[in-house]
Amino acid sequence: MGDSSRFGTELRARRVAAGLSLGTMAAYLRYSKGYLSKIETGRMPARPDFARRCDAYLKADGALAALVPDQTPAPRSSATETDVPTRSGSPAKPDLHQPWSSGFDGDAYSFAAVPRRDVLAAGTGAVLAVGLGTGLAPRSAASYDEHATRAFETLFGQMRTLGQTASPAVVLPTLVAQTETLRGLAARASAATRNRLLRLTSRYAEFTGWMAQEAGSDSGALWWTELAARLADAAGDTTLVAYSGIRRALVAMYRGDGAGTVAAARDAEHSRWSPTIREQAARRAAQGHALQGDYTACLRALDRARELGSLVPVPSRSSTSRPTAGSLSPTAATATTRAFTIGSTTMIDPLAITTGWCLFDLGRWEQSADFLDPAVSALQPDAVRNRARYGTRLALAHAALGDLPRATALTASLLDAADAADSATIRTDLRRLSRTLNRHSTDPAVRALSPRLTASL
Repeated sequence: MGDSSRFGTELRARRVAAGLSLGTMAAYLRYSKGYLSKIETGRMPARPDFARRCDAYLKADGALAALVPDQTPAPRSSATETDVPTRSGSPAKPDLHQPWSSGFDGDAYSFAAVPRRDVLAAGTGAVLAVGLGTGLAPRSAASYDEHATRAFETLFGQMRTLGQTASPAVVLPTLVAQTETLRGLAARASAATRNRLLRLTSRYAEFTGWMAQEAGSDSGALWWTELAARLADAAGDTTLVAYSGIRRALVAMYRGDGAGTVAAARDAEHSRWSPTIREQAARRAAQGHALQGDYTACLRALDRARELGSLVPVPSRSSTSRPTAGSLSPTAATATTRAFTIGSTTMIDPLAITTGWCLFDLGRWEQSADFLDPAVSALQPDAVRNRARYGTRLALAHAALGDLPRATALTASLLDAADAADSATIRTDLRRLSRTLNRHSTDPAVRALSPRLTASL
């Protein structure tokens, strides 16, 4: 029996057992009776989000959702997932001392490790570097290290802000160049400064991985994440080593791989890590369970996140995570805080955002909208990328509920932000939103919005 027939047969059996007519269930799901009939008879395949909605309505505890897994390819095995091609075409793992190159081929982000012989043949001009003017450099080596480190901490805070408002095509080249420069500075730095520079380099590499994912390169995202973990390990920064598991979980989540998301987040939930890391890992695990249609496991993970969140200290705007930051100016101290903050710096209530996200994937659209509406409104005005991301998920919830006026108004208000962010992960949800709205193609608001929405895809 094919997968479509298995799901359809099980769906019909559960619907009949619940005493529901075809028309009653179709009305609740906001699909036509004809569409639901074709699903039940196996004449049309079900989509994962439809299966999760049926699962939630019939209280199947994930049994229906499991019959229609997401068709997105699963992540590669851990033995090769961080390999990226070299210029010679062979795969390479992150090397703390090997140069790299990156760029865009049309709309696609490409990345390659550069063999040492290529660098030697090309000469020193081929190595990425950012020069510091001689007028800015202090006289002593120690003060030069301090000056450079402070400058790059400030730059990184600015890059994270830019990453919220600009395309990865704008952000990535600068990030790659600055990361390469920092790695060179760390290799030549005094012993007192080397670990601090390595730690900062690891944060640059982690953020570069996120921007690579936003540009549509999962392999690049995994490579940079692995490099960040190795740099952090060399600096003795166990926090970012643990956070690399959360980043790998994020890649799996956007691939629609619930099991991979949960597995990648599991190690980061270990008791040896800080509450900050474990809270974020629990939220990511909840999203993985939601993709699997496992409502109970999802709620348990969200409860863990809530408990761990109560243990996370809330820093003041002027505080920093480094003991020496008290000697910096307020602007520099804020930049340092931003540079060493793990995770998003623009969400006031990340647990509410995650809960709303999970509830949508679980097919509980009403509850999803209830959580996301106030949480999206509370996002900082300059958080363009996050406003587009979570605003799209909120619009999806309203569209799935059949609230077309609210869904189309929300969509129209966020498309400029989505265009500015130029995000591959946001476009995934925009395509889902487009499909959902197109089921109501005769609605005047949907017809009016369609050309603009299509242009953003």
